[in-house]
Amino acid sequence: MLQRPIELANYMSGEFGRMLDRFGLRRSAGRTEICFDNAMAE
Repeated sequence: MLQRPIELANYMSGEFGRMLDRFGLRRSAGRTEICFDNAMAE
């Protein structure tokens, strides 16, 4: 039986983004926080 996904949309929390910034890491999502902006990395 197939089940629906729990998350219906892409989401990146502000806290997670700040943690990445603190460690000098880059998000795989683009400026709009949509992973499809950087599909090659995904």
